[in-house]
Amino acid sequence: MKFIFRLIILVLLIGFVVIATGRWTVPLTPPEWEERLWRVKQAQLETKLSAYVDPDGDPRYLEVFGVPELTINIENSDKAKAAYYELNRLLQALLTSGGAGADKGFPFAPALYYSEHDAVPVQTHWFGAITINAEAVNAAQSENEIAFMLAHELAHVKHRDIARYNGGMTYVFHMLAMSDDKTLGKINPLLNTIVRRAPGQRSLSHSQEFRADRKALSTICEFYGSGAGAVSNLERYRDRYRDIATSPTHPAYAERISALTAAADEIGCTLDGEERAKPEELVRLLQIGRP
Repeated sequence: MKFIFRLIILVLLIGFVVIATGRWTVPLTPPEWEERLWRVKQAQLETKLSAYVDPDGDPRYLEVFGVPELTINIENSDKAKAAYYELNRLLQALLTSGGAGADKGFPFAPALYYSEHDAVPVQTHWFGAITINAEAVNAAQSENEIAFMLAHELAHVKHRDIARYNGGMTYVFHMLAMSDDKTLGKINPLLNTIVRRAPGQRSLSHSQEFRADRKALSTICEFYGSGAGAVSNLERYRDRYRDIATSPTHPAYAERISALTAAADEIGCTLDGEERAKPEELVRLLQIGRP
């Protein structure tokens, strides 16, 4: 018991140090490490249930948000597949338009996953994995708003923000994953707590969000000719996702909207303009709520 306690203390001490010093080594971290961590994450989640559609178009059931087991309506698989294809089409269009970087500067190819349940609306994971759920798509009132969400996550992928946020702990995660996937799964909550509570994490995460918002605005402005949909999307999030608004990893929505307005003036992008209607495939998607 004493050994375990000392080991935990040692991990805590080492964790605080490697997180702070490891942020600058992210460009030297092999992308294959993140790929390994994403595979481990998927393997840990395959015992739970939630719908997503993989890049080959086959409906699979995977828990990617940490929500308990759910009941899945598999009769909706055709609708889910159509939604995934349309979302992926938009993601690829943003990538090749030039605004998101035209595939330049990405450490790995972004991969989109779609879920029907109402946990985290849209999120970036290890190795360029982006997840988006039905509720986020249903809440958006235009294609522009959906594009802004996707472009925001693409910015996180391009800058490897997940690895930067975890800093040197990325090395710890990877070493554990290489030795024993089950061990990583058991102590992952402790490691994540260390990461969140390390000095400077709040300001780092906030700066990442502001940068991603700015890049997303630039992307949709180039893609659509205006930044219409950006502010309205954040306003909709502010009203629907109070837990994100109070999360230490995200700035207050009022601050994000203010920064976005200032960024629009700086880059010469109007926030007004005509917005494209949502494609039929993305209208009235099935939402599977929490049990």
